[in-house]
Amino acid sequence: MSSSEAIAEHRTVPLQLPSELLDLIIDHNHDDKNTLRTLSVCSRAFRSAAAKHLYDRVTFSTEQDHQRWVRFLNEFPNVAIGFLKILIINAERNNTYVSGSLYNHTRVLDLPPEILNLPSPPINNVDTLIWTPSQTWMPYNTPTIFHILSSLHSLKNLYIIKYGFADVSQFRSFLSMCRPIRFLDMQRVRLQDTNGGPGQRDSGPVDSLSTLNTLRLNSSTSMDWFIFGMLLPSSPPNLEHLSMESSSLLSGAAFARMLELSAHSLRSLVVASDSVTCKGEFQFADFERLSFRPRVLQSLRELTVTLDFSFNASPVEQFRWCYTFIGRFPQAYRLHTVTFVLQSDSRETINKIMEEYSYGWSHLLRDVLPQKFPSLGGIVVHLVFDQPPHSREREQIEGLLGNDVARLRDLSIRLDFTWGYMPDTTARYAEYLPGYLPDATALAIRTPFNQAERMYL
Repeated sequence: MSSSEAIAEHRTVPLQLPSELLDLIIDHNHDDKNTLRTLSVCSRAFRSAAAKHLYDRVTFSTEQDHQRWVRFLNEFPNVAIGFLKILIINAERNNTYVSGSLYNHTRVLDLPPEILNLPSPPINNVDTLIWTPSQTWMPYNTPTIFHILSSLHSLKNLYIIKYGFADVSQFRSFLSMCRPIRFLDMQRVRLQDTNGGPGQRDSGPVDSLSTLNTLRLNSSTSMDWFIFGMLLPSSPPNLEHLSMESSSLLSGAAFARMLELSAHSLRSLVVASDSVTCKGEFQFADFERLSFRPRVLQSLRELTVTLDFSFNASPVEQFRWCYTFIGRFPQAYRLHTVTFVLQSDSRETINKIMEEYSYGWSHLLRDVLPQKFPSLGGIVVHLVFDQPPHSREREQIEGLLGNDVARLRDLSIRLDFTWGYMPDTTARYAEYLPGYLPDATALAIRTPFNQAERMYL
């Protein structure tokens, strides 16, 4: 049977794996040991379905990971070829102790291309690459990087997690190795050269960005270099989903230019109060002095604004920013849903917000938003606590909304009040792992992307 016939067969026939393969599965995907051992006591049908999910990805961290995967592929090609869709490059230096001595594994990115064997298929069936070397700066083993990226003929979704590049030119070279993509998520991507050197001024179109449909940014340093140097020159014509999550620093000018670029195609937008800054500093952008061009977002359907009260800004300052942002925001005649995510690591802060609800929030929800966006059909206020809310707190806050719910109902607008619980903020950047259940904050922030073409995250 040819490889293409094997792929076709295993896409249509349910995967049935005998229980004796459990140890082999654990060896193949050692990051899921606990989960897989738990599955050993489950029914065969459930275990088979879970195993199918585990086979849709492979993680390359060390040379041993690569060798184990090649061995598994050679022994069970009908399983591996049919389902592999995600490749994770996690090349952090992995130190272990063997017989009391420290042993350094060879990282996969340190291997020369002739040793790093990527059998095709299944590697050319991969459509999602999660690039997370977790190193301080990008390694200079360019031939190996090119070998990996050029092997991914079906790549559509690219995640770059916690990665450092020397300058804009190096990042441009990295992207130029990829084929045109539809989805780009950059988490904590930064540059070593932050002094405006020659690499910083490098600009021009990047072919891999020409088909971009969804862009997510989350970085604690300014991302203007990416917007002005690569995204705008590439001018993707169908950029439908933008997300600038908390701490994604952009200047007001860069934010406005992104809206200009996507004015005719943008369908969902996520923006945090500390995302758009003045001169790359941690302060609120002066929207009173900023004019968006054009003044109409023709296709926008969903807008999410996140306010993080865990930092220094007071609830009053956050509300004023939000009020100004809505007032200066371009017209969107098709906007259907507006979501406000109020996040805090202190219950007292959220209680204070609710105590001052009548100060401005009520006016914003029932008067300003319906007048600003005539097509509005729903408003969601999502509270995220550091602890699960008590029933008494729910009743108090729901009582505050009673009049507004009735008022908006008369305008054919639905007002929903939802709750979230943020148990562990330190795990925020573990979200890139397939199968990871995001916390309530991340889930709320990414609500507008439910209809986006997201494969696994």
